Amino acid sequence: MAGCARAWRGALRRAVVVAAAVALAAGTAGASAPPGQHGSGRVGAPPPAAHAALGVSAFHPRRVRLPQRSAATRYPRNDHWPGAASGTAVLGTPPAPLVAGRHALALEPWSLGAQSNAGRTPVWAQLVTSGLHAVRVRVLPHAAALAAGVGGVAFTAAAPPGSRGGLIRLGLDYAGFARVFGG
Repeated sequence: MAGCARAWRGALRRAVVVAAAVALAAGTAGASAPPGQHGSGRVGAPPPAAHAALGVSAFHPRRVRLPQRSAATRYPRNDHWPGAASGTAVLGTPPAPLVAGRHALALEPWSLGAQSNAGRTPVWAQLVTSGLHAVRVRVLPHAAALAAGVGGVAFTAAAPPGSRGGLIRLGLDYAGFARVFGG
């Protein structure tokens, strides 16, 4: 932490030097008349009367104690794999196909319907074609993922019993565990 305090002191010194240079430059800005002229335009004219600057005093440096930052404030807390959880994503209606003339255009992935989260899991689902109204999602424990040879998150998704089926898009929101693997 001594290096951090040293860096702050160096930054404070530089700021004071810059402030002093600006103050000196501002105070001498009007005193740059050619020799023999004192700002009135006439050679040999008396210099203008100087006025005392208001609010200017001597600068006395003092030590400043900087607060200690703990590791919790420096790094986010998203540093653990998601635990075992399950949930159901209720899907909305699929987007209407784009029609140009008499031909329907193919749907692109970015033109799909809204994403629906599956309970308190990091998994989300999007409906692509009609027929499916919900999807059940189960996130497996990380030990099960490692046993299956997966170096990340493993989950299952299934249509509820009695559903007709349909095409969906599944995704994983990794914001809660982004710092666990690969930085």
